[in-house]
Amino acid sequence: EGTRYEFRVYAEAGAAPWQGIWSLAKHSVIIAPDSDLMINELQDAFNEYPNNGDWDDDYGLQCVDLYRWFIETYTSLTSTSGNGQDCAGNLASTNEGLSIRSTPTAYSVFSSDGEEGIFGSYSEYGHTGIVISVDVSNKTCKVLHTGNSKQYDDPNSWITTYPYDVSGVIFVDVSGYLD
Repeated sequence: EGTRYEFRVYAEAGAAPWQGIWSLAKHSVIIAPDSDLMINELQDAFNEYPNNGDWDDDYGLQCVDLYRWFIETYTSLTSTSGNGQDCAGNLASTNEGLSIRSTPTAYSVFSSDGEEGIFGSYSEYGHTGIVISVDVSNKTCKVLHTGNSKQYDDPNSWITTYPYDVSGVIFVDVSGYLD
């Protein structure tokens, strides 16, 4: 316990997709690149969070609540507050070893500026969420994110695919800090 292990998984062409289970500190999540099963289980786990997902019990459900829930539940990092556009940068500056990137990796936190329509941002305060998988050949990524319009919905978050070769979005890879 307390030891971090890193590993790589390789597959042969034509082999069945790999799926494995990481036992995370508070939950088990199936980790498999671009696995809809894993993404749906993560979405279900957030949907089960008390108070309709409102992590900080402030202003109702917001994108920041999902980001903070993910960081505090599944990583050894300390989450930070702020507007959606600030979360990735604040996370990197608060936790040693993290850096801001212009391209995503699976299990990155993203922050988009307030430009309408960029990574789900429809507010001058920007948007944040978690990159779940990356398709490098198509330059897209699947993200799990939420907003106040999902306060009482089931599920209380969205899974959306966005192109990542756009301006106004930054990423912070947290995959090395999964508990």
